[in-house]
Amino acid sequence: MAFPKLHGIIPPVVSPMTADQELDLKCLRVDSIEPFDLSEFELALIQKGKVTLAIEPPLRLVPQQDEESRATVIFASEPSLRMHVYAKSRDELIEESIGYLFFLWEAYAKANPDSLDSKAKDLAKALKTRITEAN
Repeated sequence: MAFPKLHGIIPPVVSPMTADQELDLKCLRVDSIEPFDLSEFELALIQKGKVTLAIEPPLRLVPQQDEESRATVIFASEPSLRMHVYAKSRDELIEESIGYLFFLWEAYAKANPDSLDSKAKDLAKALKTRITEAN
């Protein structure tokens, strides 16, 4: 059986032990090691509950490996929306991105402008320019 070529370091999962703990070893069978799916994804129409947000132009995010986490975490960012999201898989990254966009929408775009400072107002404007609520 040939082993796949690995990108980066895959750290072992360990838990600290004290001297009075018994050693509880468990073996896991690893049939394959798959690299992260770092393909670009697009968010154009997202839904959470009864709320749907339309993003125009669609938000294109490219997952990247986080070197500090020793290749166990990926992230995507969109500077214009001050968005920087981390996850352990591409699917989780998509879900985290959707959740974060809804957070930004509720916290800034729908906020009373008088309650926002200048940077928050800029973010609210950027969100409203690109995103509309489509119910």
